Parts: sequence; C-alpha cells; structure tokens
Amino acid sequence: MGGCWLQSLNARLFYVCVDCECSKRDIAESNYVIHEVHCRRNIVLCEQCSEPVPRVDLETHIKEIHAPITCELCNLAVERHGIERHKVGHHMLTFSLLQLIKPVFSFL
Repeated sequence: MGGCWLQSLNARLFYVCVDCECSKRDIAESNYVIHEVHCRRNIVLCEQCSEPVPRVDLETHIKEIHAPITCELCNLAVERHGIERHKVGHHMLTFSLLQLIKPVFSFL
C-alpha cells in the first residue's frame, strides 16, 4: 500500500493506493476490487519477461517479442526484442577488438 496523487483543476488530492500484482500499477484502494476482477480475467503476466499482457494478445506478444531469430552476423539464436542489443554489445566489442589487433598483425 502506498499513496497516490490525483491532480485536479482546483487541488491536489492524496488517496491510498494498492499495488496490483497483475498489471503492476498503483490502483486507488476504492477501485481495487473491481480492478482486480478485471485484471484477473483479462491480464496475464508473461512467463518469460514478467510483463503484464492482455490475455488475448499473449500469443502475439510471445511471437513478436520472444520468438528466437538468428543473428545474421554470428548465426546465434537471439530473442527478437534483444537482437539490437546483441549486435551492439557482442559484435561491436568484437569489431573494436579486431580494430585494435589488426595493426599488430600488420607488422608481422
């Protein structure tokens, strides 16, 4: 339980809120019961990333976000959402090391 601020035109109101485990949002305590019923029916946490996803979109979420794709630079299978980070982190480091080593081998 925590506190939430509601900004209105005339004043700022403070009210008690509850963390919803399903949607990972702060919900006003007065709305929590109805919100929880809605959440449990319509929202699921993705087992792979623990993010809240509408139940009807879970299959699409898994296909679009977590489907493995092959990196065209190294043939490693990487989740679709992580391919750019993989390329920048893994391949830029490799490229940088090669750039450092190349001058050394040119003297041999």
